[in-house]
Amino acid sequence: MTAIFLLVVMNLPRQCTEEERYRVLSFFFDGVPVPASLQPVPEADTTASEPTAPETPVVIRTVPEEPTIYVHQPFKERRCQACHQGEFGQSLIEPRIDLVCRHCHDQFNQAPAYIHGPVAVGQCTRCHSPHTAKNDHLLIKPGNTICTQCHEDIDVTRVTAHLQADTTACFTCHDPHFSDDNRFFLRATAGTNP
Repeated sequence: MTAIFLLVVMNLPRQCTEEERYRVLSFFFDGVPVPASLQPVPEADTTASEPTAPETPVVIRTVPEEPTIYVHQPFKERRCQACHQGEFGQSLIEPRIDLVCRHCHDQFNQAPAYIHGPVAVGQCTRCHSPHTAKNDHLLIKPGNTICTQCHEDIDVTRVTAHLQADTTACFTCHDPHFSDDNRFFLRATAGTNP
């Protein structure tokens, strides 16, 4: 591995521009001098009587902010056997994923009048990640993209209320799982969790 690294570093002068060489070296090493061609040209100071040396620019690396990761509670607590057979097994404790989910999420054991398609056929993982996700409620996609993976925009734009609420999350008005009230899964109270 070290030999490959040295080979790459030694060949940088032959294959890269001065700017590319600087970017690569400064990625691996701190304190790499900034090439003259990359230094900003100082503006002429008409009030100064003697020339001044240009200042060496300070290279500041910014570290990107870590994304929020949502973790399913049994996974966080390393209680794999809450869902899986055996301590390290991949087999589930039930024949279907939805039956596993219902052990803890007992609100899905009721029999509502209207059930959303993925819920009705036990495809919890169509929308939710069973372990970790970058989105709240362990959703596999952010915002309304979780809905538009199945529901095309053309279907949504037919409804006048949707045109007025283009920045509102679908979950604000619709329950993504089930409803007793109507076939559009409208919530009695807007703003409850998915």
